[in-house]
Amino acid sequence: MRLPRRQQAPTRPRTVVGMWLRASFLRQDQLRDQLAGRLNGGQKGWNRDEAGVMQAACVLAVNYYFGPGYDVRAITELASHIRETVMAGGGTMHGQLEMEAVIRHALGETDVDVNGINARIAFEVQGIVIAAIAWRSGLAESRIDELITEAERMAFVHGWNPPLAV
Repeated sequence: MRLPRRQQAPTRPRTVVGMWLRASFLRQDQLRDQLAGRLNGGQKGWNRDEAGVMQAACVLAVNYYFGPGYDVRAITELASHIRETVMAGGGTMHGQLEMEAVIRHALGETDVDVNGINARIAFEVQGIVIAAIAWRSGLAESRIDELITEAERMAFVHGWNPPLAV
């Protein structure tokens, strides 16, 4: 599956969360850390509007990566790989089943229950899943920009209002 191309869409992310995602995926650590301080208006926590961009980006990324007719074992493999990589680096990661549920939900599966996963955990899982897909797929910078700008557009269409970077 290809990432959608929009004729008149911005060529680069324009929201704080979109620019933070971009810096994260491109491993621009200093910029990512600067932008992290601007997420949620500089306050601790997260907000629904920025989470809307993350959710839309996750939907786009997993549909791109798995494509139609995917094998559910591929979801298990990706979640396992992410968990092993994070933990090998000394980090902590959410549970295997939580990660798989977030991925399956983003793929549009209707028989997956995500009600027990709070929004903060979903946001974190979505972010690491998108990053893993970007790195595993070797997405070029221009494709990362397309994914994020389309996610921003989708968030605005759904009524979310993530803060624009100025």
